[in-house]
Amino acid sequence: MHRRPLGTGRRLAIVGSVLVIVGCLLPWYVWGVGSEVLPTVEVRAFNSTGIISFIAALAGVFLMPFTTEGVLGSPEGLLPDRAYGWWISAVGAIVMSRAAFDIGREQPRG
Repeated sequence: MHRRPLGTGRRLAIVGSVLVIVGCLLPWYVWGVGSEVLPTVEVRAFNSTGIISFIAALAGVFLMPFTTEGVLGSPEGLLPDRAYGWWISAVGAIVMSRAAFDIGREQPRG
């Protein structure tokens, strides 16, 4: 049997998928760090509507700040040093969109 070579687009899709999965396990939004008065609030991908990012990475990652209550009222929780999971997932989603573009432009083999 002849094995079909793995194209660049498919390699990028694998890398992007791994980045999104890792990013979904890390914090997406952290608020109240270092405060003695307020408790630390931590939002991960699987809280509330963040599960959308796992199913449809582009929509979930980029819509999360608009769909999670309180995030836009306190945007410092989205800083890269606090919400590294969201930023890693965003990079993964961008890599996956580039992979989809490359796969779409591949010539049919046959």
